[in-house]
Amino acid sequence: MLISYLKIALRSLLKNKVFSVIAIAGLAIGLTGFILIGIYVRRGLKPVYFILAVGVVILISWFTILFQMIRASQVNPAVVLKSE
Repeated sequence: MLISYLKIALRSLLKNKVFSVIAIAGLAIGLTGFILIGIYVRRGLKPVYFILAVGVVILISWFTILFQMIRASQVNPAVVLKSE
């Protein structure tokens, strides 16, 4: 049953590429904020750790977003338009 849910989710992501990129970018930004707040609370007010963590989290977020954008841009638009 889980496999069928994953197949449906994958089909939905492939069918609605622009919406999927926006949703994944929003999720990455939200998780970035969550992680940054958690690091800030856990480490206290030590700005050095916080600044280093911000850099790492921002890099991970950018790589995630860029990977999804590159992957979405490599799709043949004729095939996508034909399927819609």
